[in-house]
Amino acid sequence: MSRFEKLPIYLKMTGEKPSNTLVLQYAEKFSKLVKKKVISSNWVDGVLEYLQKNYYDQKFFLITATPQQEIEEILKELKISQYFQCVIGSPEKKYNAMKTLLDKYNIDRKEVVMVGDSNADYSASVQNRITFVLRKTKLNVRLQEQVTCVMITDFIEVLYGKT
Repeated sequence: MSRFEKLPIYLKMTGEKPSNTLVLQYAEKFSKLVKKKVISSNWVDGVLEYLQKNYYDQKFFLITATPQQEIEEILKELKISQYFQCVIGSPEKKYNAMKTLLDKYNIDRKEVVMVGDSNADYSASVQNRITFVLRKTKLNVRLQEQVTCVMITDFIEVLYGKT
């Protein structure tokens, strides 16, 4: 669910009337905070090395609930835009974005793996009949208990064949 869907809910919970202007104000504040936090956060161990090592041989696509312009700015700031064939952010739903990429790039579903850490990621892969790999975090323990798939903690496991 995008922040533009969540913010009106949160505003109502606090007794505020969620006007478009108010939602946009909070969305902009949130965007600035998120960009700063994401750019300064620690990398998932091994992911940068994996991208650098494999982007010539594999096609990487990024599908995220982060707004399109914001994710493009983040990738540019992190200097990793070049590793992705295509990046799709919100408002596009993940399952639609995945279907679009599969069709546009004429990709065989048997050759695709989606790595994600959320219910939305898992659902998108199931709906599109794509193999799913769950990146385990403290925030998705319930999902870990509910799904049967390969699970990783970081990309060191993937780089050195420990999955």
